[in-house]
Amino acid sequence: MEQKRHVVYIHSNELEENSSLLPAYNKQSDQMYYINGMDYSDYPKRSELIHSLIESYKIFSKELNYEEEIEKADIIDMQQFHSKDYLKALFTIDKYLKKNSSIKSNERKEDNGEEDSSSEEMSDISGVSSDDDEEEKLEELKKKFGLIDDAPPFEGMLNYCKYIAGASLKIGKIVNKFFKDYNGVDKLTIFNFEGGRHHARKSRAAGFCYINDIVLLILQIKKKKVMCIDIDVHHGDGVQEAFYNSDRVLTVSFHQYGQGLYPGTGYIDDIGQGKGKYRNINVPLKAGLNDEQFQYLFKEIISKYVDSFKPDVLILVSGTDGLNGDPLGHWNLSLNSFEFVASFLRNEINCNVTIILGAGGYNYINTAIAYASMANILTHNKTLPDDIPDSTSHFELYKCNGFQRKITSGTIRNYNSQPYIEEVKKILVERLEHFKDNSSQNTQ
Repeated sequence: MEQKRHVVYIHSNELEENSSLLPAYNKQSDQMYYINGMDYSDYPKRSELIHSLIESYKIFSKELNYEEEIEKADIIDMQQFHSKDYLKALFTIDKYLKKNSSIKSNERKEDNGEEDSSSEEMSDISGVSSDDDEEEKLEELKKKFGLIDDAPPFEGMLNYCKYIAGASLKIGKIVNKFFKDYNGVDKLTIFNFEGGRHHARKSRAAGFCYINDIVLLILQIKKKKVMCIDIDVHHGDGVQEAFYNSDRVLTVSFHQYGQGLYPGTGYIDDIGQGKGKYRNINVPLKAGLNDEQFQYLFKEIISKYVDSFKPDVLILVSGTDGLNGDPLGHWNLSLNSFEFVASFLRNEINCNVTIILGAGGYNYINTAIAYASMANILTHNKTLPDDIPDSTSHFELYKCNGFQRKITSGTIRNYNSQPYIEEVKKILVERLEHFKDNSSQNTQ
């Protein structure tokens, strides 16, 4: 039987609109195209740039590839991973922000004044008797559940979480149906560039992440082995923690590691425990990593662990903050490394199901270029034309890239010596001797 490749692009106006509420996707002053003094509202959000560029290149067919029926998850759905107390805190703070908003009368259109089936239980938990008491209680909740510093509350926060979680539930249903209908015959590739919130914990927000859609997604995929590869410059700590004892999930994180770098986790000897021992792979790298070093390690490590683990599903958390020009990253990667990853996953690994998620990436133009480029290779197995289509929304903002689809390598001092790169590879490859495929194939 001839093998067919199914492609699904997760996108809806509601998902894009709610994803754009994320504060980390609204840091316009960090952008190369930002003109000091201009109103933020004059600039597009990260999500808009990504999806408009993908549409301009006509990578996906509206009729064949788009999955636009994305329902919001409810509180019960999110409790599959997140604690009830944490979700109560999100609900309470979100309700307070709405009540005190200067735009009270226009709640987000998709809410229609309704709450999900678990709202009644969540609605009266503050136990306060005055406005002052309420504010004090809210501050306590924020500190307790990590809703401070790099994960501040924002208006629409709960609705945002519901849509991000809802996208994961949708992907899980698509994957489970695919295995039932086509297992062993066809291939499936799914794209959700709004996902990849890898820092969120069971009971705590962290690092711009309020809901861990990756963990929720993996929990939807029943009785299948899942390999999660994370190339964000920041360690995928939330996913590691969730599956640290699991033999059904293999996590591999390529990240910058060193003193003072967020989140400060991902040491090479953090290998998992119990049934999950040797199924947690950390590739700690230093500032200034270049294309040659990254691609060498990616190829050597991923190919060997795929051969040993034999995953049914491969998830790529494709943070672009390792690209040259990112305001938070300190690597020198060019677009070539992201195109390399896409080509390698399609042509060398070719897993039954491949799911591409977003993640960090705070140079919005570069992130849009990287995601469009990866999507085209994974879908059509070829690179895009270099010129940015002039039909692209906010075409003028691509002037900082010469109106071309190119991101050159950087010149940050490289602290990754070749002996260090070889030592990292040696340690991780030698651990394959302990890597026995005794996966229980049970859900976590």
